[in-house]
Amino acid sequence: RSLELEAQLAADASAPLRIVASAAGIAARGLRAERLRVSIDGTRLHQAIAVAARGEALDFSARLEGALRGASEWHGTLLSATNRGALPFELEGPATLGVAPRRVELRALAARFERGHVRVSELRWQDGRLASSGALQNLAVVPLLRLAGWATPLEGKLALGAEWSLTAAPRLNGSFRLWREDGDLALGGEPTVELGLRALEVNGQVVDGTLDAKGAFAAGAGKGDIALRLAPRAAGQGFPYGAESRLEGRVDAQLASLAPFAILIDRSARIDGNLRAALQVTGTLGRPLFAGSIEGDDIRYARPPDGVELVDGRLRAQLVGDELRISQLSISGAAGGSFSAQGTLARGEAERAAITWRADKLALLNRPDQRLVLSGQGAAGMAQRRLSFSGALRADSGFFSFEAAGLPQLGEDVVVVGREPAVRREQRIGRKENPSPVDLDFELDLGRDLRIRGRGLDTILSGKVRVRTDDAGVVIAKGTVRAVRGTVTAYGTRLAIDRGRLIFDGPVNKPSLDILAMRRNQQVAAGVAVTGTVQNPTVRIVSEPPVPENEALSWLVLGRAPGGASGGDIAMLQTAAGALFGGESLTASLAKTLGVDTLSVGGSGGVGTQFFTVGKRVSDRMIVLYEQGLGAVASALRLDFELTRRWSLSASAGVRSDVGVRYQYSFD
Repeated sequence: RSLELEAQLAADASAPLRIVASAAGIAARGLRAERLRVSIDGTRLHQAIAVAARGEALDFSARLEGALRGASEWHGTLLSATNRGALPFELEGPATLGVAPRRVELRALAARFERGHVRVSELRWQDGRLASSGALQNLAVVPLLRLAGWATPLEGKLALGAEWSLTAAPRLNGSFRLWREDGDLALGGEPTVELGLRALEVNGQVVDGTLDAKGAFAAGAGKGDIALRLAPRAAGQGFPYGAESRLEGRVDAQLASLAPFAILIDRSARIDGNLRAALQVTGTLGRPLFAGSIEGDDIRYARPPDGVELVDGRLRAQLVGDELRISQLSISGAAGGSFSAQGTLARGEAERAAITWRADKLALLNRPDQRLVLSGQGAAGMAQRRLSFSGALRADSGFFSFEAAGLPQLGEDVVVVGREPAVRREQRIGRKENPSPVDLDFELDLGRDLRIRGRGLDTILSGKVRVRTDDAGVVIAKGTVRAVRGTVTAYGTRLAIDRGRLIFDGPVNKPSLDILAMRRNQQVAAGVAVTGTVQNPTVRIVSEPPVPENEALSWLVLGRAPGGASGGDIAMLQTAAGALFGGESLTASLAKTLGVDTLSVGGSGGVGTQFFTVGKRVSDRMIVLYEQGLGAVASALRLDFELTRRWSLSASAGVRSDVGVRYQYSFD
């Protein structure tokens, strides 16, 4: 953008010579510098030269000393050279330099960059002819790729060594060798996967500009061979290789185990198998064309927490241009059945996918408390960057038990620093109204042998439900799930499910309920009818023949009329009523209204042995209780103080006063 020049010259060769040139905004052949300054001091017989350049990734300085020979030939020594920019380096010792019209020569250059070293034995350019030889040590690969502007997912500290001897007159000829010296590469992301690179060596020859290279690598449980041929572009275009250079290459690789890549899919999963790839590349550097085959055998996938174990997997695929054509993808369940798929995946501008799949009595889950065998077929696809899944699935058999308690979950009021609370996250996402990012159209058939058991419920489920996304992207469902020959246990009583239906006709999370469970084989059959929706169920006590609701509740819970109920029976009825009609017992509601913590009726037998208790907690460890007998003039004031989780100190005063130590142990 600007150039300033200051010069002092004299006719006498021994008179002082001074030249200072400053430039701003320099761009030349892709190289850019915001500022460049060159100063020359001395005489025409001997000069000291200083160069400084600064840019976005450049902070370079150098010092030279030398003299003119004749009118336009300069010979001297490069005393120092340093860059503190993106690729830092520093000259380790003086190097000889000669500059003349159409000729540049550099010898014995040695420089240090980070942990690496470079030695240039010779670098000579004369009349369009180039000759160079030297060696590299500990060249860091990843920083060099990023400096070149390549968006690479690779990470790691792989360091390479190299040596070369090349001439261009004008066609390039010579040889080179590249090898791994230290370090490894890893696939970036969360988490990273180390490739376990143990060996890498590439040897190449250049004859009349055509580059031929062959190499081999060994990494982790894999190994492979590489071959590459690169033709030069037309003469007179500067660097011999460009986007239009013809390209031929081949990679043959074998991976003995897929286990290191399991962490990319699921930390709880175990993956294994072997993979072989034979890939060819043709075309040009600017537009390479890929082809080849990928084969996999003995593929296994297991996720023990869910009881998933798939074995004997097999993959056969062909790479043609931008398409990966899967001719066979099959895997079997460890407990029986099979799954297969085929189709096409396209990358690049097309970016589409079309896969068809089929499951035949596949034992997907196989755990003592969780088993599922599936059959079905369908398709998966992608168009315009949107996924779609369709098909039909049938449960050939299944069993799910919920008797064992699941893993503990944090309460909604627990806040983990750095993690968004679950309630706030659901509100932000808008889970109920948020459109699905995937187009769905599935028919789910529960079959005739899908059994669930747990939390008092024991039944076989049947029915069909179609799940799909509507035009607005909302997941909706239509169909009915039925309970067949089922029972539900509540308060020690087994109720027969006369009618149990979950009716879908709208958003998938808003099914309607139609449930009737009865206690029969008694004078009055009583039960519970549940209607409404899952979010807002309505519960009613029903009986055959019809009786008042309180009497029906007694027949349901106690199996008899309420006339002979004891105090313990009454307490049970109160608890049952609270659970059925609002989740809070009558005594708990009354205690909340009176401002106390405990309000109960306890004891055994008739009213004469019952007592009424009121309690208030005065601290985290202390509670005061007052007990009043219902059938006798007896009362007591008791103080309980918790010493530890199991030990407590108790003192009471009343008809009988005492002090004691209590040990409590709970078990199922």
